[in-house]
Amino acid sequence: MKKSILLFLILISILFLNGCAVFMAATKKGTSKERIQQCRTRGCIISQEGVDIISSKKSEDGELVEEYKIQIKSSLSWLRALGHGVLDVGTWGLWEIVGTPTEGLLLKGGKIILRVYYDKDGVIKKIEQDL
Repeated sequence: MKKSILLFLILISILFLNGCAVFMAATKKGTSKERIQQCRTRGCIISQEGVDIISSKKSEDGELVEEYKIQIKSSLSWLRALGHGVLDVGTWGLWEIVGTPTEGLLLKGGKIILRVYYDKDGVIKKIEQDL
């Protein structure tokens, strides 16, 4: 009887103790530098997740210069989410005291500023990264 109660409590904790840190790591928005580098047109860049236009200037000859703030997403965020889930279950939810603030700090960082030069047809001529 005691074993079945313990098993029940373990199953409940697996279902309900996965908290904010797991969710935050799994759903972080953004894109990778590699995906941005593969873009050849304006439409490709602005369709990426986590891209915000800061400024847009068009010259008289039809060329466009835009600046973007881009949220960089780690390719291993799913692994962080898995780690948070395991630690949540292993510590009966106490990991959230450390895990949630840690993920909050990770969400703030990882942004870059890009200046992109387009020709009159919207094709990328040059990309510069501001430091």
